[in-house]
Amino acid sequence: MKYYLIILLSIIFFVGCLNTENDVSVMSFYIKKRDNLEGINSWENRKPILNTLLKQKKPDIIGFQDIDKNQLVALSYDLHDYKYIGDANNSDFNPTIFNPVFFVKEKFDLISWSQFWLSENPDILGSKGWGSDISSAVTWVQLKNKETGHIFYVFNTLFSSDAQKARNESAKLLVKKINTIVGEAPVIITCSLSDTPESKPYRIITSGYKNYVSLWDSEKIAIIKNERMIVTYNGYNDETNLVEDYIFVNGYLNVEKYNNYKIKRKDIFISNHYPVMAYLTFNTSIRERDENKNFQDIDSE
Repeated sequence: MKYYLIILLSIIFFVGCLNTENDVSVMSFYIKKRDNLEGINSWENRKPILNTLLKQKKPDIIGFQDIDKNQLVALSYDLHDYKYIGDANNSDFNPTIFNPVFFVKEKFDLISWSQFWLSENPDILGSKGWGSDISSAVTWVQLKNKETGHIFYVFNTLFSSDAQKARNESAKLLVKKINTIVGEAPVIITCSLSDTPESKPYRIITSGYKNYVSLWDSEKIAIIKNERMIVTYNGYNDETNLVEDYIFVNGYLNVEKYNNYKIKRKDIFISNHYPVMAYLTFNTSIRERDENKNFQDIDSE
């Protein structure tokens, strides 16, 4: 009995540690813009399920992908404890989808933010590139934890679903931009790659090229994670089991816990993607890549 009590107390202590002011809980969630052809999985049916999850899990930071303007307005109203960045902030530019970053106002100060687009001309609002018909922004924020003073970056984006070359080149651009913007600081990337862990974009992001930031898939390095098979893309179909959504971190962050929420209520899917969530802690020293790794040139990919 005493043995089991010690185990129980250890679990309670560990779970409690995951909710301290030193931790950051991050969710990546492909919402899917409204579509009149969704039927039972319409936004009106899915929204209450989404709100229930967010109220239960209370992530500190959320990277939403593929949101339309009305959904963005609705989420900003419902998530009143959060501030969001990522609506382009330009009256002459009206994108059809947004990739905003939401963060808890009471926990973080916003230091800086900006956006760029996944294209050959990333500074041009709404630009498309590499044969894709999809315009997708990368929204990034620099935040400061009010309690601990930790300063870090969050990048959020969605890769093209209609052109493999666009996804490959988007991965290169993302890594290069992070290297330029972040420098030597903790960074978190929430994203839907529209591609699997076996794909080229995933390999580009996680390869750790010489002179570029090294990034890890949080699911791969988490201390605690789902015992069930990870599935992030369902396509509103129980038989579809793909991984396309990720939370990446650099060596200044540890991943204490990772979850994948496969939620369906009364035949209604929460989205055509499932959300993922990671509980992160800050490293006192940076985690390094294997020194024996044969680094390649990112532009040779």
